Amino acid sequence: MFLMTQQPLSSLAKLRFLAFTLLLVLPCARSLANIKLSHEDAIARYTHKIVTHVTWPDEQDSGTLVIGILSNNATQLESFNNYLHLKQVRNKTLSVEAITSKKIPEGRYALLFVNNESLHRITDKLLNDTKLLIVTDSGTRQDKRITRLAVVNRKIKIHLHRETLVSNGFSISNALLEHTGTKEDLKAQLRAQEKHLNDLMRETQVKEEQLKALNDTLTKTNSTLAKTRSDLQYKSTKLNENQIKLDQLNSKLSLIQSKIAQGQNEVAQLNALIEKKQRELANQRWSMKEKNMEVRKLKAQKTINQEELEKKATLIDSQKATIQYTQDAIRQQRILLLIASFTAVVFLIMAYVLLLLNTIRKKNNSKLARLNANLYELATTDSMTKLFNRRHFIESSENLILQQRRNSARSCVLLMDIDHFKRVNDTYGHAVGDEVIVRVADILIANLRKHDIVGRLGGEEFAMVLWDCSVNAAFTIAQRLRSEVQNSSVNTKHGEVGFTISIGLTEIIPNKDDIDQALLRADSALYAAKSNGRNQVFVSEI
Repeated sequence: MFLMTQQPLSSLAKLRFLAFTLLLVLPCARSLANIKLSHEDAIARYTHKIVTHVTWPDEQDSGTLVIGILSNNATQLESFNNYLHLKQVRNKTLSVEAITSKKIPEGRYALLFVNNESLHRITDKLLNDTKLLIVTDSGTRQDKRITRLAVVNRKIKIHLHRETLVSNGFSISNALLEHTGTKEDLKAQLRAQEKHLNDLMRETQVKEEQLKALNDTLTKTNSTLAKTRSDLQYKSTKLNENQIKLDQLNSKLSLIQSKIAQGQNEVAQLNALIEKKQRELANQRWSMKEKNMEVRKLKAQKTINQEELEKKATLIDSQKATIQYTQDAIRQQRILLLIASFTAVVFLIMAYVLLLLNTIRKKNNSKLARLNANLYELATTDSMTKLFNRRHFIESSENLILQQRRNSARSCVLLMDIDHFKRVNDTYGHAVGDEVIVRVADILIANLRKHDIVGRLGGEEFAMVLWDCSVNAAFTIAQRLRSEVQNSSVNTKHGEVGFTISIGLTEIIPNKDDIDQALLRADSALYAAKSNGRNQVFVSEI
């Protein structure tokens, strides 16, 4: 089963911080019964715990969480100021305010503490405020919208209704539910978190399919782009050739225009000559015949020259049309060149977007893998001792027994229990008791062989499966563990506290036993060790 917090997946550091906070808060909660606090201090402390483990729906919109105190008890207000005022929770500053006015301001407070004497001032409008968390120390008013701090056997217990808080947008940590909620609340919380994780995994799968489709599109686009670049290079070459031809035509046009100007000059000269000849004809009538012949010749030459000029003008018009056609072709090729350049830029942008999406997918996959590894460790190990928990120890032991049957190996089971552990808790407190459990776990880990399995079955009870080990060798190992535990101690304010363990030993019968049967015989041997004075190893008879 996978577990997730209500924080975004990208904040793995916050998840680790929450787990570390859980390890600190639970031992403190066990030791509260032995710390002499006033009722007001205890109420303030448990209210601080609620603020720490509950996340408000609009918490990100403000840097301050304001806590209103509706109580006439001055000591109560002083306790809240001592334990909550100006404290930091999830980078938010807590601010404690005493409510002295008759009307309670609406929308100002994130949490409202109301003692039993002031509970009558809570209106339905305040109870229906989905962003306000109401806490009271009254045990009389039963309302799903109110979180109660009830005193049971001189201990304070938190009563909250998870379904109502979650429907209003609040988030409750698994640590608080384990400490105060019901099993059904915790199961519902875990199911909701598992569903959220599955949704994220499905979303990641969809993104991967989309990315694959985009990669195929990019491949096709790159092929099209390469073809477009080839066509563009060919057209650019053609454009340069046409430009050279245009320059040559312009040169020919200049030469033809020069010849036309020269011909026009010649025509002007011929006209002047005709006029001169006509004047001479008037003056020299006697030579008119000869001069008329000459005039006819000049007129004939003029006609020939005019026809030649008309032919040249027609040729110039044809060359101008050719030049205009060439210029139109150049303009069209320039437009195609701009379109091809724009297409290339669009393809480059699409390639960059695809690379960016691929990088984001890889980061999300890496974060998801790390989160699954952390969740597997939480599901299979005991949070205090880092040993296998009972369920994972049983599963691993069954697998080891199956392997033993295939290899015809001999194995043994040690069942260990800390002697007089309840007396240690009652005398020195649960914090010292937890330290004793951790010290015993460290000794077991230090003596663990390569293929052995060790786990904490619950409370002060431990179990170890010794792979490929005879009863005599297992007895030697058990005596060494018992001796090392006897020689160890923990430091307390009352001085060093020593402790011992009793051990029940049994051999796993090949092709017959399962782990439960072996543990039952080991438990019988452990009971015999306890009955015979404790701090000793007893071997079960098969």
